[in-house]
Amino acid sequence: MLCYCCSGQMYENCCEPYLNGVKLPLTAEALMRSRYAAYCTFSIDYIINTTHISTRKHYSKASLLQWAQTCKFQSLAIIKKVAGTETETTGKVEFKAFYLNENNKPEVHHEFSNFKKSQDQWFFVDGIVY
Repeated sequence: MLCYCCSGQMYENCCEPYLNGVKLPLTAEALMRSRYAAYCTFSIDYIINTTHISTRKHYSKASLLQWAQTCKFQSLAIIKKVAGTETETTGKVEFKAFYLNENNKPEVHHEFSNFKKSQDQWFFVDGIVY
């Protein structure tokens, strides 16, 4: 099966090892893609654990799960990435997540997210939703 994150790779070779804790994403974009896959698979613990400790308190597991379960995710498009490579400690990724809402109506979540690398692990910090 192709990965949920629309990378064109097989899920087992793309985001699944991240969600299963076998590997860590090496870039901010890889983390962002894996978080999208986590929403698709209801892997909410992964969402929480990859949110930076400074902003984690703003997200509840129950509300994240409820939102994920009301969406039927369709695709992901990366619009722009700024930094966030293996050798950097901050990065930004602009993306659009296309989904069907609880009424089966198409919607787009458009966000410019900030990421921070701490102790060799990338974390989502916050984002601007358009």
